[in-house]
Amino acid sequence: MQRITVFKLHELIKSLKKGEKRSFKLFTKKYSKNKEAFYIQVFDYLDKVELVDREKFKKKFQAVKGLSGIQQHLYNQILKSLKLQKTQNNIDSILIEGLGDIGVLREKGLIHAAKEKLEDLLNLAQLHDQIFYVPILYHWWFSLETSKFHYRDVELSTLDENIKKFRASVAILDKYQMYQTNTGRMMFYLMEQNSRQVWDIAVDMDKTLPAYAMTAEATSLSVIVVELQLRRLLMAVLRQPQRIYQYARQLTSVLKQYPEAVLETYQPYYHAALMSQMTYAPTVEAVIPILEEMKNSSMCVTNNLSLVIILTEMDVYLTTGQLEASYQYMVEQTPVIESLKKTIPPSNFGIWYYKIAIYYYATQNYAVALKTIDEYLDNKNIDQIIKYFALLLKIIIYYEEEEYILLASFLNNFRRHLRKNENLLFFEKTLISLMVKLIKTPKIEHKPLLINFKKELIEYLKKAANHEKEMLTYFNYIEWLDNQISQTPFRQLYFRHVGNISF
Repeated sequence: MQRITVFKLHELIKSLKKGEKRSFKLFTKKYSKNKEAFYIQVFDYLDKVELVDREKFKKKFQAVKGLSGIQQHLYNQILKSLKLQKTQNNIDSILIEGLGDIGVLREKGLIHAAKEKLEDLLNLAQLHDQIFYVPILYHWWFSLETSKFHYRDVELSTLDENIKKFRASVAILDKYQMYQTNTGRMMFYLMEQNSRQVWDIAVDMDKTLPAYAMTAEATSLSVIVVELQLRRLLMAVLRQPQRIYQYARQLTSVLKQYPEAVLETYQPYYHAALMSQMTYAPTVEAVIPILEEMKNSSMCVTNNLSLVIILTEMDVYLTTGQLEASYQYMVEQTPVIESLKKTIPPSNFGIWYYKIAIYYYATQNYAVALKTIDEYLDNKNIDQIIKYFALLLKIIIYYEEEEYILLASFLNNFRRHLRKNENLLFFEKTLISLMVKLIKTPKIEHKPLLINFKKELIEYLKKAANHEKEMLTYFNYIEWLDNQISQTPFRQLYFRHVGNISF
């Protein structure tokens, strides 16, 4: 059995909504003989604290015997309560139970009762967009009419209408499976590869999709959601920020039109779309209202979404040159990041540490910037794309510090790393070539080499595909060159996404 730590228990409790907490308390009164059970005290304590201090927790309940067992029991009781609540309110459960009832009624010869039940279930399934059940229910309608009623009381128009609806329900399922399976295929290819390596796959898949046209009345919400999810994923791979933002806005707009109960069902998709809007908003000004919406939202904000909110706010400060505000925010959010680490995979935090390194680079605290990068690179569970850009930043810092012996050795290792991963593209080749020349050339003669490199880089970027420009979303090499050539200060340390790039 998996051991339930106080951190896992705290995460589960903090994920509960007000109504779920109330239902849990009622559940415990009903099924617990001891109304003052210790696990309720543990629940109340963890519900009140924002961050868990394990030592304070142990001290608070030091008189309680078998505390780890109580944690396990409380965790299980919460899950049981949630399952019970879900069963009582879950349309799936009602439909599954109802299909069983139809089978029993038919076996007992109560055919009219079975037909009435079927009509109720069909209305319920269509009302709640239960696309997997609608074809099954139409199958039952034809089965009952064919085997028992022989269509004696059915008008031809009703028959034609049900044939049309049966076929339409199957067609909706076919659309759903197409978008869902393509999403699965794309995620599979992305597992161990970055977008450069799956570029062609994404291009081919995008070409096979039907032309995008939002017709909510002609399809189902489930299909709309999976279609927009896939299109957003493909555009993320193809580095098309305007279209990512468009699809994300479309999804949140569609979901907002539905009742709260429906929105709750699709909450993970709604959150994912908001994350995309924050990441790919065309301007910083467009990001701020989205951040405010999330902070004031009554919805349960997941840990992953909390991380994206933090990263986005850090982006706003860094990309607008608010370095002092960046530092204050970084200090404030570090304890929150440490707490989130307990529930989110380590690889997700690479961009946070990279942005800390960028801050220290911008303030010319090179030693701390390098230390931050090295501490991150020492972690086995790291994002390979962040690793790549962190290594590029080390090259910049070594050059500025005139650590040419270290730089020469580092360039050899970096070149080998890129060749091994098939990532040695034009920018990397020319940057490495430039650095090799700079190392061998007196400092006073660096300026012409830097000017020539900038000219080559701009010409290349004018013709380059979006994924070949993505290095500028991690560090503004154009302005860095200007800074080295004429000491022009940075206006923007990096671009938020490729759609913002200008030079």
